Amino acid sequence: GKKNLYGFNYDISSDPSSSAFLVALTLLNKNSKLIIKNINCNPTRMGFINILKEKMNAKIKFRNLKKKSSGEIIGDIIIKSSTLKAINCPKKIVPLLIDEFPILFIIAAVTNGVSIFRGIGELRNKESDRIKSMEEILNKIGIKTISTSNSLKIFGNPNVKVKKIINVYPKGDHRIAMSWAIFAILFGNIFKIHNFETVNTSFPGFASLIKILGGKIEIKK
Repeated sequence: GKKNLYGFNYDISSDPSSSAFLVALTLLNKNSKLIIKNINCNPTRMGFINILKEKMNAKIKFRNLKKKSSGEIIGDIIIKSSTLKAINCPKKIVPLLIDEFPILFIIAAVTNGVSIFRGIGELRNKESDRIKSMEEILNKIGIKTISTSNSLKIFGNPNVKVKKIINVYPKGDHRIAMSWAIFAILFGNIFKIHNFETVNTSFPGFASLIKILGGKIEIKK
């Protein structure tokens, strides 16, 4: 290996997969607008944004795109409340949004129409079986689903009503925990998400940021 190592400066851009939860919160909340600055807009990281913008009628724009010395494209994303459409998710785009599927399932669940996701078998081998984990709670709150080992069909209902406390056991999966937190905040339901500290894996400031935005979230040990 190299004997002499040298220091250098490097700017870390905002993470697209973490921003997905705030994008969903904005799209589904009436009269809302969000600007996320200096986000990594590398095309391979934009699957979630692109599918919302190009296939689901989301009001999303890019601004101040520029290429940094690291070779990455950095820019701002502007999101506004939208009336979304159900989707038949193309298989070819699946690898570009594999981490954002749990929150995309939440969006599909409250969007009128039937959304179909195929070629997503990899989700069964993530931090948890994400298809099973999401489907279990979707069914508990009255959202009909049909799944196979490699697909999930969600029958969206924007008027879903939850009249009881829902317990969520994310099984160490930070994205499951954050996805259901977003749902609860949007619809004013009480969700008890166990082992919520798993969120610190990728987004340690999540709860604090939600509180700043006015969301009611309480962490109990």
